[in-house]
Amino acid sequence: MKKYLFEASLAIGLAVSLVIGALALEAHEDISEKLVRLHVIANSDSAEDQALKLRVRDEILEYVSDLTKSCENIDEAKHVISKNLSELERIADSVISENGFGYTSRAELSNVYFPTRVYDSFSLPAGNYDALRIHLGTGQGKNWWCVLFPPLCVSAAEVEAELSDAGVSCEDIKLITSDEPQYRFKFKIVEIIENALHR
Repeated sequence: MKKYLFEASLAIGLAVSLVIGALALEAHEDISEKLVRLHVIANSDSAEDQALKLRVRDEILEYVSDLTKSCENIDEAKHVISKNLSELERIADSVISENGFGYTSRAELSNVYFPTRVYDSFSLPAGNYDALRIHLGTGQGKNWWCVLFPPLCVSAAEVEAELSDAGVSCEDIKLITSDEPQYRFKFKIVEIIENALHR
């Protein structure tokens, strides 16, 4: 009898975990379809290359913020960004040159995998996201991530307003910005599932 109860409890626990995982994965897919992330990849891990990465980031953020401020959805933002990749490379190359480095940059808009990421005021689950990627030089150094559209590379007070303006549902905003443990748990399940799919 004890063995039967143990097996039944295990089966129920597994079923509950699968349901939570499926719901979390569905929520993640809804979130990822509404965001464009920024990914700046440094030439190397040297202090100089890492400092340059942040200078490039600042210029790119300023330029893209102006470009996308009138965009009402992710499709408009992706269109505007993709039309300006050459200009983004020019801006990055200008910062690189002004700081005395001899390498160049490469800009691309692609759909790439990101692990679960916890920012100061919000969290994003693991998975594939559209991202503006700026590769500096060899692109072998540590990188910097943020959310470019809606512009969440802002203060904590502005995050919820930006998400709402971009059409992210109230439920998804709570999922992204909540510090409650169940949301972190859901993201962990998504990360486990996504990692299994990428092997």
